[in-house]
Amino acid sequence: LGASLLSARADDTDHGQGSNQSLQQRLESWRAVAVVAAARLLILPTIAGLGLCHLMGPAGVAKSASTTVGRAMMFQLLFQTCLPTACTCVLIPQFLGQPDIGSAMARMQAKVYLLAVPCSCLWLAEWLRQIGE
Repeated sequence: LGASLLSARADDTDHGQGSNQSLQQRLESWRAVAVVAAARLLILPTIAGLGLCHLMGPAGVAKSASTTVGRAMMFQLLFQTCLPTACTCVLIPQFLGQPDIGSAMARMQAKVYLLAVPCSCLWLAEWLRQIGE
């Protein structure tokens, strides 16, 4: 992520790939950041995390969280649903020889990471409430 963020803007020149410029501009828009952040930080935890708790029911969550190891495992499963995307996703464009797209993805991901701080804190409180801590 850091190397992609620090890559020179000179790499962003158009080498006969107009669609790359278009994709890069879309990745750097606030609309793209909002869509990714909403999906990853709000929708996915709601569906996956709360859905898991709903499917297990109060008795299932309580039974899973009845031991220290069970509570830790349940918390880890729930908390994973509200963390931002892994940094390694910016490597794919790098491997495909498109560092400009990788840089744009890294810049978008850095913005999503900033938005993830308050969202993750709120979900953390909810997951601790769900497992009875």
